[in-house]
Amino acid sequence: MVVDGPTKTGFTAPVYENVTSMPNTVLDKSNAGKLISAFYTPSEVPASSYVTGDPKDLQLCEDLYGMPHADPQNWDAVTRAKFLRYILGGGSLFAACHSVSGMEATRRPTWASIF
Repeated sequence: MVVDGPTKTGFTAPVYENVTSMPNTVLDKSNAGKLISAFYTPSEVPASSYVTGDPKDLQLCEDLYGMPHADPQNWDAVTRAKFLRYILGGGSLFAACHSVSGMEATRRPTWASIF
């Protein structure tokens, strides 16, 4: 089924599988609300599935760091180093909007080793 909306009438989408768990997620403290209001709340994902925090606070037990509209080009060396340790340790990243260009545009060589 393909839905190309918005639609004017309701429909029942097929359910192929139920999601029973979510990754242990940390949402960037400065912009967490953007992901929560755009994705988590409309999808009815419980607030217990994420916390908000800074990249310097990431631990290897966390699965995913979400950072839309963040400013990684402004992170200090300690924050960049801890973020790099998290990524190289197997952590995943969701970056969007200018946080991506902030990582790409920086002149700091440590970013090149992440991606």
